[in-house]
Amino acid sequence: MAKTRATDDTALFRSFPAGSPERRAAALRLVGSAMLPDVLAAAIEELADEPDGEVRAALLARYEACISDPARRDSGCYVRAALLQALRPITMPVDRPLLERAIATYEYLPPGRSEVAAGLRAAAVIALNEIDPVLAAHHSARLLWDARTSQMSGEPAVTAASLLGSQEQTIPLYAYVSQTDPPNAEVIGACLRNLIALPRSLLPGVLSTFREHDDEIVVLGLSDLALSHPARDLCTPVVLELLNRRLPNLFRYLVLAIRASRQDALIGELKRLAREERDPFRAEILREALEPTR
Repeated sequence: MAKTRATDDTALFRSFPAGSPERRAAALRLVGSAMLPDVLAAAIEELADEPDGEVRAALLARYEACISDPARRDSGCYVRAALLQALRPITMPVDRPLLERAIATYEYLPPGRSEVAAGLRAAAVIALNEIDPVLAAHHSARLLWDARTSQMSGEPAVTAASLLGSQEQTIPLYAYVSQTDPPNAEVIGACLRNLIALPRSLLPGVLSTFREHDDEIVVLGLSDLALSHPARDLCTPVVLELLNRRLPNLFRYLVLAIRASRQDALIGELKRLAREERDPFRAEILREALEPTR
């Protein structure tokens, strides 16, 4: 019966006009029953514009149902992560224990017993930051160094690095990139990207360590740091050096980022490169970036 009801609610939900009371009512029912990620996401999106006590109750009820039997009701943690993302704008102090439990959740699936709760931990620490930034920063510092960080996505350490950076908490980020052979390129890139508040005297060492790194993800993070840090006299030479590296994706990214940064010295360098560039691929990127907007 539950499967039939969920199917019926999905059909009804899709049949009602967006924003209508009927569609909202169907979305609330789907929050409690939808198993397909795209259906749940659509229901949550419908409710996101006007989150209220009824929406909050539905999200929390579905979350409690999932944790009562996670292996059967949310084996990959995708539902719980989506629910916490939706809960974020209406999180309340009373949710602190629930969120801390989620941050400490590790679940494993066969084959190979792979850990699957990285997205849940990331969503939980972001939601916790809404009600207790200090506590969220402490959890983020632990997540940054967690050996069970996803080797593919770098989560939840990448999210932790962004959260710490938003609070200008540079010490754990600096510690991560200062270790010998940091283990995860995604996390290195995220830490570098969020070191904008790094003290000036420490910046040359970081730039020197990573400016010739062979992983493009790391170099992209360094590029963001070099373009955003206020010590432009130290950063501009590094940006120019990175522009000359023969990495097509990096070149395109840097050209567009420089154009958006409105830094006159670097835009002047792009114009010089455009006049002298003989590589057709690079020349086209420069032309597209520098042509006047209409």
